[in-house]
Amino acid sequence: MKQAWAWLAYPIRAVERSFFLKMLIGMLAIIIVTVCSLGINFYVVTSKGINRDAVANMQQLTDQAVLTIESQMETIRNESWNFFGDSELQTLVKSGFGSPDATSYFMSKMGILERNNPLIGAILIMGKDAEGRIQTGVSNYYGNDGQRQTFEEEIARLQQVAISRNGTGAWEFSRLMNRTEHRVMPTFAFVQALKDVQKDLQPIIGTIVILLDGEMLQQWMDSLQAQNSFAYAVMDRKDGCPVLRTASGSGSCASAIETAQMSRSEQQSYKYTDESGRRSLVVYRAISQTEWVLVGKAPLSELLGQVNAVAKRTLLIGTVCLIVAMLLAAVLSSKVLRPIKHLRLGMRQIEKGNYKIAVPVETKDEIGFFCHNFNRMASEIHSLIRQVYESELKKKDAEIKALQLQMNPHFLYNTLGTIESLASIPGSEEMIGDICRSISSMLRYNISGGRYASIGEEMKQIRQYLSIQKIRFGSRLEYELRVDEQLSSVSIPKLLFQPIVENSIIHGIEGMRRGGKVCIEAIALNERELQIRVTDNGIGFEPMKLQSIRSGLNGKPLSASAGQTDASIGIKNIHSRIRLLYGDAYGLTIESGPQAGTVVALTLMTAIPDGEEARDGLQSASIG
Repeated sequence: MKQAWAWLAYPIRAVERSFFLKMLIGMLAIIIVTVCSLGINFYVVTSKGINRDAVANMQQLTDQAVLTIESQMETIRNESWNFFGDSELQTLVKSGFGSPDATSYFMSKMGILERNNPLIGAILIMGKDAEGRIQTGVSNYYGNDGQRQTFEEEIARLQQVAISRNGTGAWEFSRLMNRTEHRVMPTFAFVQALKDVQKDLQPIIGTIVILLDGEMLQQWMDSLQAQNSFAYAVMDRKDGCPVLRTASGSGSCASAIETAQMSRSEQQSYKYTDESGRRSLVVYRAISQTEWVLVGKAPLSELLGQVNAVAKRTLLIGTVCLIVAMLLAAVLSSKVLRPIKHLRLGMRQIEKGNYKIAVPVETKDEIGFFCHNFNRMASEIHSLIRQVYESELKKKDAEIKALQLQMNPHFLYNTLGTIESLASIPGSEEMIGDICRSISSMLRYNISGGRYASIGEEMKQIRQYLSIQKIRFGSRLEYELRVDEQLSSVSIPKLLFQPIVENSIIHGIEGMRRGGKVCIEAIALNERELQIRVTDNGIGFEPMKLQSIRSGLNGKPLSASAGQTDASIGIKNIHSRIRLLYGDAYGLTIESGPQAGTVVALTLMTAIPDGEEARDGLQSASIG
């Protein structure tokens, strides 16, 4: 007994320790249910195939019917063209049908054509202004004087249609009395104007009207319905109304307009419609060289009655199997995927920065192994956070120092250039002495230690620099410094905006004969942010140059070797320095235009970022 239990427990333990086996068993169960469902669903697919076959069959029958009527209509059109091109007939018409022999000849010819084509009911050849005519078969369309008058009025209308087409044949719908049926029946008429082809302008000399037998047309329509369960109708594309239909033909003006319009496209020849909750299949085909469409319609309930019953039964079985499969999959997944859910929740905590998370280890399989190693990984990451944090802080300090050192040579170069210019002027020793004292004070400020200074101290440094430039430019340079009183003691990065002031003078004002003005102001935007603006009324930047500078603000810090100007380097490095200290939400913006001056705005925080002030104090102490 114990041995049998051991053999039974072995595969259970194997499954408990293997996530793969759990998923395999689950998938096998789902596959079995799915295969059974697919087998049953085969009936649904078969139903669709039968439906497609029915559509194809109906399309084929409709196409054959249209081809038949088109063939008959084309034959009649060709016969009309034979009359049109007959020079003897043209001579007869122009003479007012004055030749008895020619009249008898063409009457005989028209009679033969009528007898050989049962679809033709009557043929009329008339002069343009009712100057005589020859005809055959017209007695089938009236039995008394009133009916004859109606017939003549319709013939006159058709004659006008033919004249309006100017020699081009056309099919026209007509309604005429049928003596056999003793009622007015719809029919088709082919009309064409006769023209004198021997003259240059080819004037119209008469008309040809060929009437189709309405009874034969109706028999053709009824024969279509006899072949299948469709009700047929010939629709007029102009207004969507039926002009000819079977006894049970369907299609009112309102319901057929869309079908008639769709028939203009050859991309599709059938569609499904819903009328009063009854779904039907509509097959349509345009009759060439006319504005008519042959439309067939049959309710799907009649067309696919037996197939629909099988499909409904099969779908019911398939639905039950699907529900069972879903329930089975839910039970299996709840057991297999519970540890994965715990692991996912743990990962979300890691994303939020909580590295103290520990997910429960409920199994000994592969998922349990993942959970155990996840907990160990989270613990190791938590212990390494402080080391990485300290390393990043040191790296940040080094980058800031590098940027600051990169700006200082530019300032010294520009200042020494000013001294060199003054040295060539006699009697400038006192001014050179003032410049040297200012430089000495500025250099002492620069190496005094610390990476931050108050805005007031920075403005004092800028004032010394501007006093040097004032000596050089004289009345050509004006400057103004404005600081909100509450901002004087706010700490900002040291020597932050001095390069901007240098650029304003050298690149904005120096090249102007009349000189210019530089304005430096510090304003508070809100309790947390301030802005330092350096404005000049110099020559400004061209649009392409301004766009180049703006595009370069998001790259790496620039150097002269990169092929950039000093102005670009200074602006770029200041922007990088601000973003490195305060974050990507802060930095430098520039607005300028040709001969419109330049405005450079530096957006900063009113407080030194956390930890920066302490490190700045340590750095100052070590330098001192």
